[in-house]
Amino acid sequence: MPRGVELLPADPGQTRPGTLPVQQVGVLGDYDFCRACAGRVGLPGPVGVLYAAARWIVAAHRWVCDLEQQATGMDWLDVARWSAHTPFGPPDPIAALLARLAGARGFARHRLATQGVWATLQQRADVAFATARQAARPPGWRVRAARARDLLATDPAARDQAHTIEAIGGVNRRDIWRRDLFTDALDAWLSAVAADGDSPTAHAAMLGVVEARYGQAVVRDVSLLPDPALTPPGGHPGPAAWAAVEYAAIRRQIVAGWCTALTTLLEDPAQPDGQRLLLVAGWPVVSERDRELAYLTQYPVLDRAVITGRDPTGFPPPAQVPWVVVLRVPAFAAEHAAAHRDGDLHATAGPWNESFRSDTVNGTSYSVPIKENHDADVPRADRLAGVAAPRRRVPDRRHHHRPRRA
Repeated sequence: MPRGVELLPADPGQTRPGTLPVQQVGVLGDYDFCRACAGRVGLPGPVGVLYAAARWIVAAHRWVCDLEQQATGMDWLDVARWSAHTPFGPPDPIAALLARLAGARGFARHRLATQGVWATLQQRADVAFATARQAARPPGWRVRAARARDLLATDPAARDQAHTIEAIGGVNRRDIWRRDLFTDALDAWLSAVAADGDSPTAHAAMLGVVEARYGQAVVRDVSLLPDPALTPPGGHPGPAAWAAVEYAAIRRQIVAGWCTALTTLLEDPAQPDGQRLLLVAGWPVVSERDRELAYLTQYPVLDRAVITGRDPTGFPPPAQVPWVVVLRVPAFAAEHAAAHRDGDLHATAGPWNESFRSDTVNGTSYSVPIKENHDADVPRADRLAGVAAPRRRVPDRRHHHRPRRA
């Protein structure tokens, strides 16, 4: 356990013993602590505050160096994940620490030096994030294709067609563990069209997913076949053979309709323009399933709050609590995010008003549940947007099952 504190200079990577005065402080006295316990002993008074700030600076310096090394090869999901783990807040830990030095005699110079080092690290992080955003590039072809996929995924008629294919093949829709055919087909189309923008290749990829699952399936429910039939009933060895041919024609027709709708959405010149407000629950974007929405990280956050339960036991910890945020985004991004369903985010779009302030939106107040024991650490945002936020419950350990006493 160190018996003194050495404040870091402007560049923490060039720290040398003796560069600044060191004040010796007795901590352990005549006691001998093990290595695990010694790390839990805190320094007393203002020196302990500076020591805690120095530990923050050392950790932040390592984090910034890693960020600078990886910034040139990042995509938007990497940017979002690094942004979610920034040591600079909010809330700013150094500002809260140094506020405890108010009125401490002889520590003004050290407090200013600490603030300067922390500001330098923040500036380096901002530059690295700017480099990472340039490397990730603005939303392009893949984002447009993902938007088309998510918009079609919300079409109940298209999803019913996928259920028809499954039902003819005898699939029990109550099997919740079975992968959804429609989702798999849409993902295959997105992967293919995002690679080279070739619609026939994307069509073949989508049909391949459907045929891989149901190409050899036996027709289990003839009543679901269309009337009139797509294929002539004659020229087949029997009814079962005709039903198999009819089933194959149905699959091809449905997939062709999906691809036509996706191409129309992808190449639609009437893209929405302007700005929108977007309420996003489950922020920040860190899940692989939300990769296509990670580009939302580049847009300004107008307000934020914690959305969770009111468990007084402090579960989950602050670093794992999901946020609800209000973003100002282009209209196409708001439409895309609102249609996205397969992930941890839930977004609702609303109109943008140039007179927006952090307390009201279009004169409508908005409130979300704020966790009481995190209020000191989270910027309060009781009124975010004139749209409803989905409730996201957190397990409450008070209601866990306990065995009865004998």
